[in-house]
Amino acid sequence: MYTPPHYPDIHDNKPSVFLAGPVQGASDWQTPLARQLLGARDDIVVMSPRRTEDDQKKFDADEQKLWEFTTRDYTRQLGVTAFWWAAQDASIPYKTSRAYAQTSRIELGGAIGWRTYDMSIPIVVGFDQNYEKMGGGSESYIRSLCRDRGIIVVDTTEDLESEILQEVEKLCES
Repeated sequence: MYTPPHYPDIHDNKPSVFLAGPVQGASDWQTPLARQLLGARDDIVVMSPRRTEDDQKKFDADEQKLWEFTTRDYTRQLGVTAFWWAAQDASIPYKTSRAYAQTSRIELGGAIGWRTYDMSIPIVVGFDQNYEKMGGGSESYIRSLCRDRGIIVVDTTEDLESEILQEVEKLCES
């Protein structure tokens, strides 16, 4: 799994998976999902915007944005973008002035835009059952947008993993 500021070797041309969704205020859902995906397929690259503890100590917002933009673009061309709308974890400190998952919502808007021009770009979306109850918002609107763009929406990380692997398999067959 690659996390900021570490980049995969883009010359490998391996199918990639970008794990989009809340980082701030959310439990680490990315690492277990990445491990499951990599355990199922050793011929993929998984990228997560959640930094390791050591890399978090050297956090640089511009570096983070560049990493996310670059790896999402790489994945748009050669992989699957997966959004998991994790419920906000009340035990994790979070800025009260910041809407929960606001960056992820912007990223989803960009991905929906990709699908406007190319319906074959693989995007999978999933929602934690407590997403809205724990401070998340716009679930029904996001589900509606996904439905309109033919994007699969699931309700468990297990189903998200399964859909990601199915999309990767389709990419490998083509």
